[in-house]
Amino acid sequence: MKWYIISIITLVAIITAYILLKLFARTNVYYNIETEPTAPIPKSAADRGEACDDGTSNLGNPNLPLGFRNNNPLNLVKSANAWKGKIKDNPGRFEQFCSMEYGTRAAMINLRTYMNRYSRNTIRKIISRWAPASENDTEAYIRFVSQQTGYQPDTELSFQKEIVFNLIDAMSQQENGAGMLIGDLVKEQAWEMIT
Repeated sequence: MKWYIISIITLVAIITAYILLKLFARTNVYYNIETEPTAPIPKSAADRGEACDDGTSNLGNPNLPLGFRNNNPLNLVKSANAWKGKIKDNPGRFEQFCSMEYGTRAAMINLRTYMNRYSRNTIRKIISRWAPASENDTEAYIRFVSQQTGYQPDTELSFQKEIVFNLIDAMSQQENGAGMLIGDLVKEQAWEMIT
């Protein structure tokens, strides 16, 4: 065979592999979150405060919005993801965590996956997946997060501490109500757990 035929065949194979990888990523993109396999925590242990050492827990506090009652301030939907600190067999649509630190950590990991693995690195791209139009007023969510953070909806963002903390604060308020901010110490501890 001539060298140019081999080159063409190799190029076609590379392009085909790239296209197939992109197609697979689109169909499985958000179910491949970076988590570590851990056994879920029994709800009884979490209710007794035996699950998360000295973490901040709001489990079941009726005076707080759902995201805070679940220690899941960004309202991650229940999934098969093996989040650290996840409580098993909890009722409802959203994940429960044994502490706010673990729920915030899961939200940060989810953001990292969106930004680094799937190039959802603008507020518009993040929120369009996080709060799809089929369930939310996505454009209002995008506007709110943009106003709260000062980042334009289509500005490319990177996974850096200040940016992530700003996003988490704005998204927590959108999910739970005005003023429902995650404590600075909780965010710091969550950040330390992923870096």
